[in-house]
Amino acid sequence: MEQAGAWRAVTGMLVDEYLDLLAQRSPEILELDPNPDYPVSVAAAWDISLERIRENNPGARQLLDICASMAPEPIPRSMLRGGRGVNITAEVDPLLRESIKLNRAIRDLSQFSLVRVDPRSGTLQMHRLLQTVLLAKLSTEERDRMRDAAHQLLSAAKPGHHASSVEWRSYQALLPHILTSQAVTSSDTFVRELVHDTVLFLYYWGDHQGAADLGRQAWNAWLAASGEEDIHVIRMAKSFAFTLRQIGQITEAIPLTERALEVSRRIEVDPEDLIDSLCEMADARRYQGRFAEARDLGREATELARSLFGPDDPTTLRATHSWGVDLRLCGQFREALPLDQENARLRELMYGPDNFLTLNSLNGLSIDMRESGDYPGARDFQEDVHRRARTALGEEHPLTLRVARNLAVCRRRDGALAEAAKLSDETLRRFVARYGSVHADSLSTAINLSVDQRLAGDLDSSRQLGEETARRYATLLGENHAYTLLTQANLAATLRALGALDSAQELEDAAADRLAQTLGAKHVITLTVAVGRANTAYARLDFDRAHEIDQANVPLLAEIAGEEHPLTLSVTANLALDLRGLGRGAEADEMQREAVEGLTRVVRADHPWLVAARQRRRIECDMAPMPL
Repeated sequence: MEQAGAWRAVTGMLVDEYLDLLAQRSPEILELDPNPDYPVSVAAAWDISLERIRENNPGARQLLDICASMAPEPIPRSMLRGGRGVNITAEVDPLLRESIKLNRAIRDLSQFSLVRVDPRSGTLQMHRLLQTVLLAKLSTEERDRMRDAAHQLLSAAKPGHHASSVEWRSYQALLPHILTSQAVTSSDTFVRELVHDTVLFLYYWGDHQGAADLGRQAWNAWLAASGEEDIHVIRMAKSFAFTLRQIGQITEAIPLTERALEVSRRIEVDPEDLIDSLCEMADARRYQGRFAEARDLGREATELARSLFGPDDPTTLRATHSWGVDLRLCGQFREALPLDQENARLRELMYGPDNFLTLNSLNGLSIDMRESGDYPGARDFQEDVHRRARTALGEEHPLTLRVARNLAVCRRRDGALAEAAKLSDETLRRFVARYGSVHADSLSTAINLSVDQRLAGDLDSSRQLGEETARRYATLLGENHAYTLLTQANLAATLRALGALDSAQELEDAAADRLAQTLGAKHVITLTVAVGRANTAYARLDFDRAHEIDQANVPLLAEIAGEEHPLTLSVTANLALDLRGLGRGAEADEMQREAVEGLTRVVRADHPWLVAARQRRRIECDMAPMPL
């Protein structure tokens, strides 16, 4: 009815004449498709209008065939205007070159109800049945040609940087058309760049599964068509592997990344691509728990980028960020801190204060501050980062949630236990709702909440969540990964609070041995586990063992973290209790005084660790997984 009304409004044709036209067209439709899945009368009505458009405006008619190759979703008019440098056909090209001709073509199509125009959103849309009719009228060769034309228009409309939230709406508008037109099958350089950037957009937007699915399609298609030494295949292999790691398919991801780096070195890709391959390999090694190897790769990438491009090039900033992550995971927070401070400053200058990359750098910087011992400063800093992330990305965005998780840890370390627990609980619920309970982000948030629950006195919930998270980490990352082991050590603190000292000691001793082998005896995670081992010994009234562990730990923490670090001072306070248990009261009093004075300088006056030191109670320290 809409077609008939549009036809009569434009042509003034009588109803009987129009019905005769429909009768003439129906057999032609059945010749094209003997068993159509749409009403023949509808197709015939469209066919009448299509013939008139072909006669009056051939370019507009071909434009319909191009649009039929895309999704039955709104098509941005800007995509057509952006195709001025694209050559398609002699009939279509003038429409793309001149706005007046394009507007006239769209008006003609709209008058015959072949497209629906929405001036407010700046889009046009075609009915899915009309698309089916149009595609049925094309030969295989014509379909391929129109699909290639659609790919050219899509690539010409490629939005800006995929990490910029300002560009995400544009990527969203193109996404259904990229998928429906099977852009992954194109061998055109610009189309492949669009597909690759779309995979990265999906990750930054938060659709990790969608990014992995599109990455898999593209990598399989490109590998079959071009071979593993093609630069687009190499780039997609890395990005596909990265997205696989985000969704927990680590075993499949690692060989892809390793092969990409090997091929990159062998064929001597451009330095920008080699640096990216080094960074992706560093990222992969983190998931394997091989932090020192990751650090070496990050350093190699950063030094190469700095030597070739200078300190403020985007490639250098990407490599430097990767190296900072590696340094943190190796416990070298004081080395990471100045590196990340400068990198965050440069990223903010280059990308703006609310860009994903800037916020991600600031999130890492606050971890450096916290783990370097500045608990109040880190918390204040991260509160601001959280406000910025919520404003720029929204409450539910995964980076906002990662920032929130970090903020919860910063609040806990600053002594704001109730606020920390509330935020951890909210963040975990949001992560689980979006990605499920076994996602890496959900697990790292869960272990933080387990610590918060222990500190709040909800020991049963803490134990249950800790046990679940330990099992899930072992499945995801392996039994010997540092995050599996620190989760077990955190769980041991809960078991100790419940009086299950044998179970606590068994977990801590096993974790300490394996961490010493994988991370080293001087890694801050290994040293923090030792704090718990001493606490278990003290709870058993084994003051000799507690003293032995704490006495060995204090100088190591002073060397690695610093003498004024709250962690070092807390162990000093615990050591004073060991001495008191051994009957060495004078030494204990002096050491307690030193610990209290030190903690008074570095934490807030009501901080639980300072209160515990003053009241001669044991201090429990915890560990928080950092972003891999």
